[in-house]
Amino acid sequence: MSEASNKIAQFLKNARPDAKGGVPEILASSDLFTDGWMDSLLHLSLLGFVEKEFGVRVPALYVSRKSFLTVGNIAALINR
Repeated sequence: MSEASNKIAQFLKNARPDAKGGVPEILASSDLFTDGWMDSLLHLSLLGFVEKEFGVRVPALYVSRKSFLTVGNIAALINR
């Protein structure tokens, strides 16, 4: 995973240390919602983290479940 992906994964692990999805690790392609790492409230917290940590502004059009479905999708938002 890229440096951005690793920072995002670490943020999620810190925010949800008790995530219950049966998946112990977050991969770039992991479905964060299905695997229990993300919910709607954490989605908003992660949005704030991404904007602050990486100095990007995520347009409202991209604040969707699809855009935040995987760490890889989120990293792509940062790098676009």
